Amino acid sequence: MFFFPRRNKEAEKIARAHMRPAWMRVPLMLIFFIGLGAMFSWNFERRLQQIEEKGSFWDETETVSEKDRSRFNERIRLFRGTWGMPVIAHVRKGPVLLPEKMQENTLFIGVSAAGNDAVVLLPPLVAKALAAGEGQPDPRRELERDLALCVRNDAPLSCLQQTLDELDKRLR
Repeated sequence: MFFFPRRNKEAEKIARAHMRPAWMRVPLMLIFFIGLGAMFSWNFERRLQQIEEKGSFWDETETVSEKDRSRFNERIRLFRGTWGMPVIAHVRKGPVLLPEKMQENTLFIGVSAAGNDAVVLLPPLVAKALAAGEGQPDPRRELERDLALCVRNDAPLSCLQQTLDELDKRLR
């Protein structure tokens, strides 16, 4: 009798009398699972956005405030939504280094605050789209030169924003 205890029929009768009817339990259960799914989806999207923000912008100098960082990450997100290419932006103390692992369709913008060095690496399709004719300057080199000149006179973050805006204007 240890494994199969006797049923308490009185307790079952009382529970049945106080239980909600089936027509009420099913919608409540559906509401519960839909709410649970919506909360899971919201949390997943929020975490995914945080992970993308950490990978999109990296500031080695630690001079950018959280407010400016979030504003720039929003700008990067809008650029990615418009043109469909991920953006990686680095502000370095020393020379600009390319990330070890980077997808082919990624736009990389790196700037050195100390060395006034700038690197703009365009994806192949964007480079073809921006390619100038014979005798015209390379648009990537122009962007790098303008970015390096801007960093000498202004904050690196505003220069990165100007570079993204200039690239956005050229792609339109």
